[in-house]
Amino acid sequence: MARIPSVAALQRRLNEAKARDAALKARQATAEPKVGSGQRNPTDPLKYESIFTASAFNVNASRPSVAFFGGAAALGLAAADDSPKLPRGFHPSKIRATRGRAAGTRKVAELSKRPYLKYSVDADNDTRGTYTAPISSNTAAGLQTLYRNIVNAKKDDVGEYGRLAFIPERPLFSSSGSGAAPAP
Repeated sequence: MARIPSVAALQRRLNEAKARDAALKARQATAEPKVGSGQRNPTDPLKYESIFTASAFNVNASRPSVAFFGGAAALGLAAADDSPKLPRGFHPSKIRATRGRAAGTRKVAELSKRPYLKYSVDADNDTRGTYTAPISSNTAAGLQTLYRNIVNAKKDDVGEYGRLAFIPERPLFSSSGSGAAPAP
């Protein structure tokens, strides 16, 4: 059987819901339409080697992310050539870094007004909190070596509560004309 919530708990949930509703209405009332965003994340075309298809593709990689991880050579990427673009639905292997703080910062949720601790670094003027870039090798051992080298080089930059993660390649196993990967 479920526990019957107290009146105080129900009142708190009602107040949080009212605060969310009021904040959402205020945000919608003052929201200005977005007109063009410009390119905030410049990219460079680079050559990516697929581990599954044994072929090369040109990918667009974030310039700040590639620089953060040590350049295209550290990621196993080369200068773009006449290789084809990635097929629709194909996702290259990636490495993602989230910078963290040594101690949490107290934040308050905008809509519910609930307090929480945040350990990741917020993006400031020229500083980013997260970096994602493709990482390429034609063998699994090569990918592992590249990833370990980057982790060893960047573990101090991401901080105590930062994270470095490897996202594996998701190739297309079917080319049925739709350009999409088959349903699992």
